[in-house]
Amino acid sequence: MAKLSAVLVAMLAMLCPAASFATVIPTPPYPGASPSLAYKVAADGQPIFTYRYPTYNQFSWMDCASFSMTGKVHVTITNLVSERDVRACYIRPIAYNIQPVYRVVAQMAPMIMAHQGKDSITAVRLNQGDAPKRVALGNYTLELSYTGRGRMPIAPEPKPQQAQAEPPAGQPGRGGAGQAPMEAAAIPIAAGPHEFYMGGGGFRIAFTANTPGPETVGLGMVQEGKFVDGKWVVTRQLGGDDIGQGEILTLRPNTILRVVVYRYD
Repeated sequence: MAKLSAVLVAMLAMLCPAASFATVIPTPPYPGASPSLAYKVAADGQPIFTYRYPTYNQFSWMDCASFSMTGKVHVTITNLVSERDVRACYIRPIAYNIQPVYRVVAQMAPMIMAHQGKDSITAVRLNQGDAPKRVALGNYTLELSYTGRGRMPIAPEPKPQQAQAEPPAGQPGRGGAGQAPMEAAAIPIAAGPHEFYMGGGGFRIAFTANTPGPETVGLGMVQEGKFVDGKWVVTRQLGGDDIGQGEILTLRPNTILRVVVYRYD
């Protein structure tokens, strides 16, 4: 594409560190290293030796690729044993707080371009401790609350009685022991009067109607999926406990959702 939409550029700026000229130096494999049977890794097109080693309990395998870099690099992880996308990875050292950016934005690029300049698209980012963000989108107002890597419990949120301390490690907003909180970022798009696509992650999202009619908004259909050649492909239909019986919507990291809402009294 000759031009990127302002929203796409803004979203990339949210998710990526400041760009600079990058170099990649692969770490040579140690003597006797076993190559991975499950993954292939490249950084800026340069193959990186990927090896496997047994975990501490000796009952499963870990796969690792090691390289040094300066600036922003594009890392491609290829699954060699199935057609499923790689959904997560861990980057060390943790102290550097390097956050991966997955293919969500690239998949959504055609839809982003189609909604460029309209009031049907926006971009949101939050850090742990930030107040929820409210955005008007089409016929609804969305309230996005930070959850980070955690999953919100399937229960109504209690009304706050007093200021609460940060949740402990492993709870919503945290990434587990030793892992820094992620920055939540998302691109919500109103594709129709009651239809939305949302890419990114780290949020709980609530809907409020901003046009006359029934006040209560429910989740009618929630699909997890991906765009292939610009077409929506469903990989998972969410329901029941996944969406709190139609009342709770969580956008988990590196996910694209298609959401259809409805209104009732």
